Amino acid sequence: MPQPGSFNLINNLTSEHYYIFKPVHGPAVYMPDFYKFEYNPYLEYGVSNEFSVGLSPSFQAVASEYFHAFDSGEDRNYAFAYSDVFLKGKIIQSAENGYALSIIPHIELPGIYDETSTPDLGKKEQFWALYFDLGKNTYNQLYNYGYIDIAAGFRARMEDSFSNDGGGAFILNAQTSLPIYRDLQINLGLNYTKNVASYAPNNTILSRYGYDATKLTISQIATYGGLAIEYGYIAQVDARNTGLGNGVKLSISNKF
Repeated sequence: MPQPGSFNLINNLTSEHYYIFKPVHGPAVYMPDFYKFEYNPYLEYGVSNEFSVGLSPSFQAVASEYFHAFDSGEDRNYAFAYSDVFLKGKIIQSAENGYALSIIPHIELPGIYDETSTPDLGKKEQFWALYFDLGKNTYNQLYNYGYIDIAAGFRARMEDSFSNDGGGAFILNAQTSLPIYRDLQINLGLNYTKNVASYAPNNTILSRYGYDATKLTISQIATYGGLAIEYGYIAQVDARNTGLGNGVKLSISNKF
């Protein structure tokens, strides 16, 4: 959480390639190559020692059969897909034991894009989510502190949130940071989504509900002056009603 009156800004860029589709029933099948490029900045402002507010919009470019699409102009799409607005409230913190527990309500607002263009970026619907986040310091290497962070919660569409068609899902995000030297660390991450409602019909890998997915990341973070630069590899290792593939990520963080 940022200090009161200060900002944390993380510029996240990812490139993901999907080439296998896992249906709800039956074995995985190969599909035409699908690429998604996303710029997903994360901005958080410290209101007080106990509260912060944040904004995280998603800008995407997608293409089916990448090289053919950008050469012919077919099967590609661009969008301001959605924007995530959140509030973070600290429930408990122990400086002595190095941990903090927070509650984080989210609202996802639809972006600006043409719903008739393909590949389909989904419907312009609102979502809500509620997470609990537990962070714990582990060890430090020349004042470079390692940590474990686990965030878990529920996410659904605003409409009929708890019905079988509400798109409800349990989401778990876990990350550990392993300091190597004063300005260098390795991060390992897990992102797990488990659908708890009906699976969305006519699903594409861009749907925002009605699927299961397990994604692993490994990255390295190097600090240069006031900037933290993270680069790494993404592997989607399991899925249901969505795609399997891999990708790369680049993040540049700053505090001001």
